Amino acid sequence: MEKGVVCVTGGTGYVASWLIMRLLQQGYAVNTTVRSHPDKKKDVSYLTNLPGASERLRIFNADLNIPESFNESIQGCIGVFHTAHNTDFEGKDGEETNTKRSIDATISILQACVDSKTVKRVVYTASSALPEALKETPLNNYFGFLFRSNIHSFSSKCNHINETSQQAS
Repeated sequence: MEKGVVCVTGGTGYVASWLIMRLLQQGYAVNTTVRSHPDKKKDVSYLTNLPGASERLRIFNADLNIPESFNESIQGCIGVFHTAHNTDFEGKDGEETNTKRSIDATISILQACVDSKTVKRVVYTASSALPEALKETPLNNYFGFLFRSNIHSFSSKCNHINETSQQAS
């Protein structure tokens, strides 16, 4: 029996691919995002060949440079694992630009979670630097973030949409 739909951003990454496998094993339907590359087709057969993938895995194109590109993959989900991160390892764009891009994308993804009215939980993996930057955003109050630096306990818990809506009224 299907347990619901969850979104895993950055589906071709190491952590995300393992998450997708485990979520499918546990009976969840999974929406995942991959960044398309204009010059080459990304091989995602290691995802599409997973048991249960043909029935319960949907792959969406999304890019951190276009934060709203994540909206469709989040619609209807009960949870989101945000593992997508900037891959400018060479630092061509500079640290400030990369940090701003990551923050803007994360805020947009969190806003898509709020707008969906179905997402009950967000699990976020990142460096310990981003939570400090997010501290000053209005969404921090909404989600009540709890960040940890250990990958096994990286998590953020959001309040149920209805509870927050009722409190705001």
